Amino acid sequence: MNGRGAPTIAFAGGGTAGHLYPALAVAEALRGEIPDIRIVFFTTSRPIDDAVLGGRGSCRASPSAEAQKERIISLPQPVSSWRKAPWTWPRFVRDWRASMRLCRAGLRAYRPIMVIGSGGYASMPPLFAARELGIPTALLNPDAIPGRANRHLGPQADLIFAQWEDTRRYFPRHRGFCETGCPVRPEFRMADHQRGLARFGLDSARRTLVVTGASQGARTINDAVLAMIREIVGMAEWQVLHLTGKADAHRVLTAYRGALGPDAVAGHSAPEDVLSVPHLAQKGARDGEPVPGPAVVRVVPYTEHMADALAAADLVIARAGASTLAELTALGRASILMPYPFGRDQHQLVNARVLVRAGAARLVRDRIHTAANVAALRTVLLPLLNDRFALERMSAAARRSGTADAARDIAERVLECACGGAHVAPGASPNAVRRSAARAGGTPAPQTGEMRRAPAGSLALGAAAIPERD
Repeated sequence: MNGRGAPTIAFAGGGTAGHLYPALAVAEALRGEIPDIRIVFFTTSRPIDDAVLGGRGSCRASPSAEAQKERIISLPQPVSSWRKAPWTWPRFVRDWRASMRLCRAGLRAYRPIMVIGSGGYASMPPLFAARELGIPTALLNPDAIPGRANRHLGPQADLIFAQWEDTRRYFPRHRGFCETGCPVRPEFRMADHQRGLARFGLDSARRTLVVTGASQGARTINDAVLAMIREIVGMAEWQVLHLTGKADAHRVLTAYRGALGPDAVAGHSAPEDVLSVPHLAQKGARDGEPVPGPAVVRVVPYTEHMADALAAADLVIARAGASTLAELTALGRASILMPYPFGRDQHQLVNARVLVRAGAARLVRDRIHTAANVAALRTVLLPLLNDRFALERMSAAARRSGTADAARDIAERVLECACGGAHVAPGASPNAVRRSAARAGGTPAPQTGEMRRAPAGSLALGAAAIPERD
């Protein structure tokens, strides 16, 4: 608990936006129930974690309870993923031990009433440490096929929150399994088509094809759309918003200009650049600011305004990550899904088939080679661009497949479980939830070792401060 008796909830995961955004949605829903709740994230040390959490006011550690109340406290772990190559094992063991020390120290310092794993290798040390200390745990499992971390952690978790019923077969006897849908951030529930068009300077008289490979981009998708761009923009009523990923932005922008001419293309070659077409650029323009002009293709490396980008769409070409699909269904957007082709268990392909069965999406297998991808994409994309009624049916099916209140549902179940089984009725007042949660948080987690107080403004996590084993 913090100094005024409000509880703390810890989240564990990171390394990709897909591991962070569902957890952030739940964190915001928890804050809606208990405004002064404290949120702690055990993350990786990858830049994407700072990029995502930094936009939410995160801090590495906060010296004051008042600042902690307003922020997300981020504790990056040194943990790395396990690899088969034997020469990587010593580093893995070293990083694992360091992460376990950090997590034990962090859990003792902040005393959360529950630790929620969001998947991936970074979720494992905090949940192992939580089990050692007797703290309840839960898992967010938005993919149809659980990843290795969730499969390992699932049997011992108190609750498992799954996006789809398809996942139940991996946890057939788990009493805490809940099909809740995948939590999405509030901005996706409030997004507006016209505001999305205005955000990216798109023409409201045209329909919009949004192309995205998620936060890192997807070169194979970029290449397939580039090869077809003349056919796409040859249909007078369509325009393209292409989210390329930072690494591929300059190449894609240059290729579009070569194919269509500079007057038809506006975009960024890097996030800090102004819009690159001189007579369209506004002085100081940045990602997402309205830009006038006749451009039919707009290139953006990365945007924090993904809700607006998808809201602007009439059709989306995307990967099939679980968070992406949850966002598409929350907004009711028709999609062509090109699942990531390199996954060992092909989990994105299984995700995509859920929406295809629902009539909300069409599937194009990513064959890696551009010629094969173009041939497959052309047979699906071009007919849809000419079939407004098919797009409307897919959009309606996507909306029916979504679960708008997943984050709130999960938040309520978390608080009920963390309150030691005390019933917290759905829709209960924040005061009632706060009282129950504060009672649960009033008893610190069992402590079998001592840790010296951290200095102001930081958390002492060195080996000298924490015992190696409890």
